[in-house]
Amino acid sequence: MRRYRAGKKNVFVAVVMALLMLLAFSSVAAQAASVLNSCTYCHGMPPNDGVRKGNPHFGSQSSAFFGNHRSHLPTAAVATDCNVCHTAVSATGFGHQNDVIVMANSLKGYSSATLRAKYDKGVFFNMTSVPNLTNATCSNVSCHFEKKTPAWGGAAYNPATDCNACHGAPPSGTAGTAVGGLAGSHARHDVYYPGTANCQKCHPNYATFSHATSAGRALKVSGYLRNPSNTLEASATYSGTGANYLPSKSGAQVFGSCATSYCHSSGQSATGTATGITYKAVAWGSAALTCAGCHVDEATDATGTGNHRVHTLSAGANFDCSKCHAGYTKTTVTPATHVNGLIELGAAGFTYSQGSGAAHSAGNGYGTCSASICHGNATVTWGGTLYSTTDQCAKCHSSTTAGAVTAANPFYSTSYPAKVTANTDPKVGAHTSHLTSTDSLSAAINCSDCHGSVLLSAVTHMNGTTNFSWSALATRNGALTPTYTAATGVCSSVYCHGASMPGGDTSGTNRAPTWNVAFLPATITAAGCGTCHGFPPSAASGHPAVTIPAGFPTTASIGTTCSCHSNINTAGNSYANIFIDKTQHINGTLEVIASGACDACHGYPPVSVGIVGVHNNWSSARVEDYQGGGGAHSIQSHVSKLAKASEGFSNCSKCHDAADHQMSPIAFTPSQNIKVKVNQRYRFEAAKQTRYSSNRLNATSHLTGTCSNSSCHYGATPKWDPAH
Repeated sequence: MRRYRAGKKNVFVAVVMALLMLLAFSSVAAQAASVLNSCTYCHGMPPNDGVRKGNPHFGSQSSAFFGNHRSHLPTAAVATDCNVCHTAVSATGFGHQNDVIVMANSLKGYSSATLRAKYDKGVFFNMTSVPNLTNATCSNVSCHFEKKTPAWGGAAYNPATDCNACHGAPPSGTAGTAVGGLAGSHARHDVYYPGTANCQKCHPNYATFSHATSAGRALKVSGYLRNPSNTLEASATYSGTGANYLPSKSGAQVFGSCATSYCHSSGQSATGTATGITYKAVAWGSAALTCAGCHVDEATDATGTGNHRVHTLSAGANFDCSKCHAGYTKTTVTPATHVNGLIELGAAGFTYSQGSGAAHSAGNGYGTCSASICHGNATVTWGGTLYSTTDQCAKCHSSTTAGAVTAANPFYSTSYPAKVTANTDPKVGAHTSHLTSTDSLSAAINCSDCHGSVLLSAVTHMNGTTNFSWSALATRNGALTPTYTAATGVCSSVYCHGASMPGGDTSGTNRAPTWNVAFLPATITAAGCGTCHGFPPSAASGHPAVTIPAGFPTTASIGTTCSCHSNINTAGNSYANIFIDKTQHINGTLEVIASGACDACHGYPPVSVGIVGVHNNWSSARVEDYQGGGGAHSIQSHVSKLAKASEGFSNCSKCHDAADHQMSPIAFTPSQNIKVKVNQRYRFEAAKQTRYSSNRLNATSHLTGTCSNSSCHYGATPKWDPAH
């Protein structure tokens, strides 16, 4: 028994000692773990968010409790970070392990001078396994832009899509009630650089947490401005303080201005490079800018880069920006391709050496423009000059600085830099002879006589094709439809080239000339005079037969051959002197003797062969060589021998009615439209009419008649012209 008891006692002692040793070792381990040198002794730091979950053993990081601690604390959070929302705690004390949640009366650092940031549920409430979320929101906290927050424990914000949960995205408020922040110029910038990812164009690219916790501090802009390629611009500045942007302080917010920022610059220098560009200072929150806000007003300001002024000035070509930049006008832009550090030449119809139809760097210098509908077959340098720097037309078409086209300085095609003036070139053709009246056959023809409006800004000018819009002169007031056939270069049905001659004359030898083929001989000839109309016009047209002097023009002048036309110089024998006034030729009017006086078409009076006007004896008389043409005008004082053409119709009214006398338009139908209406004051018997027996209109051959019941002859008269 003793031995048994002794053995049993020994076993008991051994067990007790083993337990004591185990306890001793366990105590050491427990003591080591209980050193309160980390918040992670009881929970993660930051605490895990989720359904409440306790530690399975000391030092575990897997515990969790309801809330949004992870999104409200920095990644490397420490105990003092909790003091923003809670009463002070430390990592080395168990003071807050009392089943009570204690909130700060005023959330530290997130209250404004007028608003207290607070947790709406209160400052003291019990911790429960199932939290009571009534009023579990914050109010007036600057980190939420003074908005009431979602309930504690709700879904965390998405940094990419939930920016507008605190402030506008972009801000759009007004002063004094700026919920979400003052609008300023955010909306216009958002058009160019949309989305929250582009806030970093002007602000620091904060991480989500530091972005929220920086709220209430001054906004940072200077030093953070970036160019379109997202590179920081060291020289770009913003003059504003960045203060008072929270809603409660927005009434005191004062905006500043941006300066030396690429976004508000000319984009390129005066030589097309990236250095030496000019900047504009632009106030944040100002009215929408015009083009002049960053560049210059291209419609009125001649200091624009390159050749903008030549193309866009309203006093010049007045082109719209869309001529070269698709999607742009003088007042509108395409944001997707604007302020991006590039130049897009998206318009069709030309090739630009620096990048045509695609974007190229704004600073890579000027290039050349070719295959342009504006410049024809020219290759021109952007930023360079053309043939003239002073006259718009002369830049492309005239070789003098004044823009005048002369025989010595002829019209030229749009070719550049090699000037082409040969009239065999279709782009040159007969321009010079038309515009200068080289042959002195008429007044100079205007561009508008063939092309209508030729203003630089006209839609029919510089549009890639040659447009025709014929003038009243060319169409004879709409009676003709002129045409130009590009394939052959032939002009046809044009008044200027004999398409509508009096009497329907078609005897001109070249009434449809070819534009780039010589038209008239170098010096005047009878054949040359018959190019547009017959010389003389055909008898079928009713024109009287005339004989051209045999020696004309080398040994004889034109003489009296064309004496019906007062504008013909009887001494004329050259282009230079054939007309007294060349402006009265090809002018839409048939000029005849004395510029339309009574002896312009016929004599005053018309007389038969053998009657010659001499001093004071029918001095304005002229032989009419058609049948019955002269008749008895000079017999028995039908017309006084002292009559002068200046006396007008008075000497004719005995036998003709002024209403029947057609002077315009003149029709060459002599002897075919003669009307006689004897004045009834000359009747012999009062009860009877006095008449003429051969009134004819458009008869093929004139037959003279007799008068009856004429007091001048006591009744009947002899035939007006016994021979006819």
